[in-house]
Amino acid sequence: MPTSLAKAEKAKADRADGETATTESGATVKMASQKDITVAAEFERKDRVEIYKTYLMFCMTGDVVQLPMGGTIVVERDETEFARLSQLGDLLGLNQMDVYEVRRGGCAR
Repeated sequence: MPTSLAKAEKAKADRADGETATTESGATVKMASQKDITVAAEFERKDRVEIYKTYLMFCMTGDVVQLPMGGTIVVERDETEFARLSQLGDLLGLNQMDVYEVRRGGCAR
């Protein structure tokens, strides 16, 4: 497991239990932390859906190799990109219906 991922998992576990800190006087206090970050208020829904759609197309494409004579071939898809896609949907503040519409191919509302 990469060290950055291990640190993130530890931080997530700490937040679930409530992070604690020791003050100068030696008292232990629970610290609250921000758990959810979204940019839903910063962008229009149409823009958020377009960002999600663009990243979905990136995930679906996989690693593309250019062949001679203008041909291309998809080598493999990185499945971890789909986990990041889910996180992006949460970050963008998209609900399940928005995600469904993007995956279905339409985004009219």
